[in-house]
Amino acid sequence: IDPTLLPTPDWMKAIFAKHDASFEQIESVFNMGAGMIAAVARSEAETFISECGKRSLKAVRIGHIEQGQGEAQVRFI
Repeated sequence: IDPTLLPTPDWMKAIFAKHDASFEQIESVFNMGAGMIAAVARSEAETFISECGKRSLKAVRIGHIEQGQGEAQVRFI
């Protein structure tokens, strides 16, 4: 997940700046404006985003899935 792509509201950014908190400190408490996350096939991403828009839902890409080893994990890059 690329934190720069998260649609974090301005009011939330202002709170974080006021308290001089790092992303790592903040993301363990707040969802950073992400709301709900849906994992869809890369080939279907644009269709998914378009269909969400037709329903007045905002959808944005915030990362991708990579093959890994061992336990599954979410990494902020």
